[in-house]
Amino acid sequence: MVWAVGAVCVDGALEAWAADEIGVARVGRAFVRAGQLAQVGTVLGAGVFLVPVLWFALAARRSAATVHMAIPDRTRVAQPAP
Repeated sequence: MVWAVGAVCVDGALEAWAADEIGVARVGRAFVRAGQLAQVGTVLGAGVFLVPVLWFALAARRSAATVHMAIPDRTRVAQPAP
Protein backbone atom coordinates (compact mmCIF):
# COMPACT_ATOMS: atom_id res chain seq x y z
CA MET A 1 0.00 0.00 0.00
CA VAL A 2 2.81 2.39 0.88
CA TRP A 3 4.60 1.56 -2.38
CA ALA A 4 1.46 2.30 -4.40
CA VAL A 5 0.99 5.73 -2.82
CA GLY A 6 4.66 6.56 -3.43
CA ALA A 7 4.51 5.38 -7.03
CA VAL A 8 1.48 7.56 -7.75
CA CYS A 9 3.19 10.63 -6.30
CA VAL A 10 6.45 10.09 -8.17
CA ASP A 11 4.72 9.27 -11.46
CA GLY A 12 2.72 12.48 -11.45
CA ALA A 13 5.69 14.51 -10.28
CA LEU A 14 7.82 13.43 -13.25
CA GLU A 15 5.20 14.52 -15.77
CA ALA A 16 4.65 17.83 -13.96
CA TRP A 17 8.39 18.52 -13.87
CA ALA A 18 8.73 17.75 -17.61
CA ALA A 19 5.77 20.01 -18.46
CA ASP A 20 7.25 22.80 -16.38
CA GLU A 21 10.69 22.50 -17.98
CA ILE A 22 9.75 22.28 -21.68
CA GLY A 23 6.37 24.00 -21.67
CA VAL A 24 2.83 22.72 -21.83
CA ALA A 25 2.61 23.15 -25.62
CA ARG A 26 5.55 20.79 -26.27
CA VAL A 27 5.04 18.24 -23.52
CA GLY A 28 2.65 16.01 -25.49
CA ARG A 29 5.12 15.54 -28.33
CA ALA A 30 7.92 14.90 -25.84
CA PHE A 31 5.95 12.15 -24.12
CA VAL A 32 5.12 10.51 -27.45
CA ARG A 33 8.79 10.61 -28.46
CA ALA A 34 9.84 9.16 -25.10
CA GLY A 35 7.37 6.31 -25.54
CA GLN A 36 8.69 5.59 -29.03
CA LEU A 37 12.28 5.54 -27.81
CA ALA A 38 11.32 3.25 -24.94
CA GLN A 39 9.77 0.79 -27.39
CA VAL A 40 12.84 0.85 -29.64
CA GLY A 41 15.03 0.28 -26.60
CA THR A 42 12.89 -2.67 -25.56
CA VAL A 43 13.19 -4.30 -28.99
CA LEU A 44 16.94 -3.69 -29.15
CA GLY A 45 17.42 -4.95 -25.61
CA ALA A 46 15.48 -8.12 -26.37
CA GLY A 47 17.61 -8.65 -29.47
CA VAL A 48 20.83 -8.11 -27.56
CA PHE A 49 19.71 -10.72 -25.06
CA LEU A 50 18.11 -13.25 -27.42
CA VAL A 51 20.71 -13.36 -30.20
CA PRO A 52 23.51 -14.81 -28.01
CA VAL A 53 21.11 -17.17 -26.27
CA LEU A 54 19.80 -18.55 -29.56
CA TRP A 55 23.31 -18.71 -31.02
CA PHE A 56 24.58 -20.76 -28.08
CA ALA A 57 21.53 -23.02 -28.21
CA LEU A 58 22.01 -23.72 -31.91
CA ALA A 59 25.76 -24.20 -31.51
CA ALA A 60 25.24 -26.64 -28.67
CA ARG A 61 22.69 -28.56 -30.67
CA ARG A 62 24.99 -28.83 -33.68
CA SER A 63 28.05 -29.87 -31.71
CA ALA A 64 26.32 -32.32 -29.40
CA ALA A 65 28.20 -35.59 -29.72
CA THR A 66 26.66 -38.92 -28.98
CA VAL A 67 28.82 -41.09 -26.80
CA HIS A 68 28.43 -44.82 -27.31
CA MET A 69 29.64 -46.90 -24.42
CA ALA A 70 30.26 -50.61 -24.68
CA ILE A 71 28.79 -52.09 -21.52
CA PRO A 72 29.52 -55.80 -21.08
CA ASP A 73 26.53 -58.10 -20.86
CA ARG A 74 26.43 -59.29 -17.24
CA THR A 75 23.32 -61.41 -17.65
CA ARG A 76 25.31 -64.40 -18.89
CA VAL A 77 27.21 -66.08 -16.13
CA ALA A 78 30.22 -68.12 -17.16
CA GLN A 79 29.54 -71.82 -16.68
CA PRO A 80 32.38 -73.86 -15.22
CA ALA A 81 33.92 -76.33 -17.62
CA PRO A 82 32.87 -79.99 -16.94
